[in-house]
Amino acid sequence: ERVLGDGPGRAYVLVVAAAALWAGSEFTAGRQLRTTFLAIPRRLSVFVVKASLLAFAVGITAFLTMAGTIMITHAVGRTGVPWTLTPSIWGHVLGVTYAWICTALIAFAAGCLTRSAIWPLVLVVPFAIGLGDFFATLWRGAAFLPVAAGAALYSDPSADIHLSPLAGAGVLAAWTIVLVVISGIAFVKRDAP
Repeated sequence: ERVLGDGPGRAYVLVVAAAALWAGSEFTAGRQLRTTFLAIPRRLSVFVVKASLLAFAVGITAFLTMAGTIMITHAVGRTGVPWTLTPSIWGHVLGVTYAWICTALIAFAAGCLTRSAIWPLVLVVPFAIGLGDFFATLWRGAAFLPVAAGAALYSDPSADIHLSPLAGAGVLAAWTIVLVVISGIAFVKRDAP
């Protein structure tokens, strides 16, 4: 049974959009990034703080949204005490939280690399709305794409299109770390637009 339904996958679009705007907003025509660098010349610190704030905000939002939705559903349906969720459901909530944080950081990294809010939307949103899962049904290697790997943390394992939750978490972490490090280096080394 798919404990969380389709909600986490659909909400990826909002997570990607927020991360893309967070990354790309300072690269706009107003050249806000130059002002930021004048105020805080340590570029690595700016990058780390921006990424950390995004991860924190997305993590809190994901956890409260998923846990709250499930508790409200239990309360309305009178299927049990709303605040006493099973360890399995808590595992799915934490999986969604982890997947959303990593996906947001991937979109943030893409925004910093491309200096745009548009490219993360173009590159990541199609996979967030189901293209990753669709490709995974056609080709097993697509299960290693970031959004499909993240879906392994909360999706129905009997569908047999995703990696195991542990493998999905590892693959998603690898994508996130590599892209954040590359974008961090580019953020520090490149001239401000």
